[in-house]
Amino acid sequence: MESGSILESIGLEIIGVMSPVSICMFLVDLLVYILSSSSNSSSDPIRTAANLVYVETSSYSTTQKLEGSLLNALVFVILIVVVTFLLVLLYYYNFTSFLKIYMRFSVFFVLGTMGGSIFLIVIQYFSIPVDSITCFVLLFNFNVVGVLSLFSEGFPIVLRQSYMVVFGIIVAAWFTKLPEWTTWTLLVALALYNLVVVLAPGGLLKILVELASSRDGELPALIYEARPVVSRGNQGGRSALGMLVGGVSDSESVEVEMVARGEGSRNRNSGEEYTYVHIESDEIEGESTPLVPNSRERAELYAMNKFSGTIPDGIGLLHNLQVLELYNNSFGGKIPSSIGQLRELRLLDLRENHLNSSIPTELGLCTKLTFLALAKNSLTGTLPLSLSNLTQISELGLSDNFLSGELSPHFITNWTELTSLQIQNNTFVGNIPPQIGMLTNLTYLYLYDNNLTGTIPKEIGNLKQLIKLDLSGNHIAGSIPTTIGNLANLVALNMFLNNLSGTIPPEIGRLALLEILDLNNNQLNGELPWDLGKNMSHLSIVAFSNNGFSGPLPEGLCSGLSLERFSVNGNNFSGVLPICLRNCSNLSRVRLDENQFSGNVSEAFGFHPKLIFISLGGNEFTGELSAQWGLCGSLVNISMSRNKISGAIPSELGNLSNLRYLLLDSNKFTGDDPTGLGNYEPMQFLS
Repeated sequence: MESGSILESIGLEIIGVMSPVSICMFLVDLLVYILSSSSNSSSDPIRTAANLVYVETSSYSTTQKLEGSLLNALVFVILIVVVTFLLVLLYYYNFTSFLKIYMRFSVFFVLGTMGGSIFLIVIQYFSIPVDSITCFVLLFNFNVVGVLSLFSEGFPIVLRQSYMVVFGIIVAAWFTKLPEWTTWTLLVALALYNLVVVLAPGGLLKILVELASSRDGELPALIYEARPVVSRGNQGGRSALGMLVGGVSDSESVEVEMVARGEGSRNRNSGEEYTYVHIESDEIEGESTPLVPNSRERAELYAMNKFSGTIPDGIGLLHNLQVLELYNNSFGGKIPSSIGQLRELRLLDLRENHLNSSIPTELGLCTKLTFLALAKNSLTGTLPLSLSNLTQISELGLSDNFLSGELSPHFITNWTELTSLQIQNNTFVGNIPPQIGMLTNLTYLYLYDNNLTGTIPKEIGNLKQLIKLDLSGNHIAGSIPTTIGNLANLVALNMFLNNLSGTIPPEIGRLALLEILDLNNNQLNGELPWDLGKNMSHLSIVAFSNNGFSGPLPEGLCSGLSLERFSVNGNNFSGVLPICLRNCSNLSRVRLDENQFSGNVSEAFGFHPKLIFISLGGNEFTGELSAQWGLCGSLVNISMSRNKISGAIPSELGNLSNLRYLLLDSNKFTGDDPTGLGNYEPMQFLS
């Protein structure tokens, strides 16, 4: 290691931080001089959030000033705690869009009001001749550029840094307007507050930073960047994560050098090496630093480019590594068993590579893992029983591999912290164990496209936090358990392409938040529950195709008017369509073919501007085609064959410029085809 280059790098980092601080202090002093020279000493003290309960005057005694300033500081800190708590709460519940808007508004407000008043004072002090309109335009543009530079990509970092300095100057200058005792007490109180919320367990800002880190998301805050953040990605080249050379020093620190090979690596002396590897800790951060910090510190390793080759066994030398993200690369070969030596590992993400081994048994030694993602590789074999040791695992993603074997109850009983279990698109076999009901924190359960058999255990009704359940593409038989109605938070229920039988339990109607209900291609039969959909106003996709259902469709099935895709073809449904279907203006795809529906075809449907595909063939529909069908301008496919529709074919169908397929055969139409309809150039099939 070259100590000179490291010291030089640290020196540059210090200068990069101290320079704006020094500039800010100098300009604040200058600004305070201007403000004090232009202010009226006899004017009343200003009242802000920093002195809500006590306004200091020169006539008060020292004791009164101290007591009043302490009271002001207490109230001000309480206000900050409340606001910070609300921000953390909003971030926790993913109100990120609101927070982004709030941050932009706050910056615009501070620059426009606080900065604007200072701007006016400076203009008056230097007697700058400017009219009010020009002043407003300048200030407005200054604010807009400031907001854009602080929150948008593509702006020079110097501009962003300048606005951060200006922002600090404005806030600091306003603090100088407060009385002396209040100002100093507030500074001490804020310093102590920052120590608590950043360093103390459960501190609000510490929670916020940890949340952002766990989500790999953007921190909702204004952060000064001493240098540009180098992108981790590089679309141009493909490089190899060559090897890890490691050793343990006397101070118990692990020193590891990452050597990158191939076109993507950079010259070691250029100051830009390791641009594809990001190693950071509590003490050092950078794309060019080849050191892993002291083993007692938190360390993270990211490599998100197009690395190839194999993951080196030396990875196990990073004994204190907590986060290892190597997703979306081209690593092949095996997952090194040395990963089991990373006993502090919390997050392991190897998604979207070309790994083609089995999952190493040693992975079960990483008992602190909370996030494990191995999806979209070519992993084979069964799940090692040692994975049952991962008792803290919260999110598990093994989808899109060639994994096999059964989902053992030994795993389920130990994975009680799981919030997401995604093992779809593998070759797992066997039953869904009843112990699945123990995973009461689950929000996502994806088991689709496997070879699972047996029945759906009634214990699945215990998963009351579940948002999405997908069991499709298996060989699951039996009936749908009535306990499914307990999943009050369920948004999507997919069970298509199975061997389910029996009727749909009425309890499904209790799923008030359900948006997707897909039971296509099973052996279900009987009539649908009469109140299905009545209390399900969010239903947007309903699919019952290719079953043995009979009877009428429930009147409330589309009562929420949110339907977008509706397919019930290949059943024995009969009767007229629900009246509400006419008013579902978001419909894009409808399949009612091969049933026994009746009623007037034009009265059943209204104006559907988003409708692309409609198939009504093989029913008993009557009536005439109305001109309103010509208003459904998005239609590509119209199929109404084998019904009892009569009258003339409306000429308005010729207005459907997107129409490619028109099937109207085996009806009772009269008259000639509308002029030009059969010769319409885009038409591919007319019957």
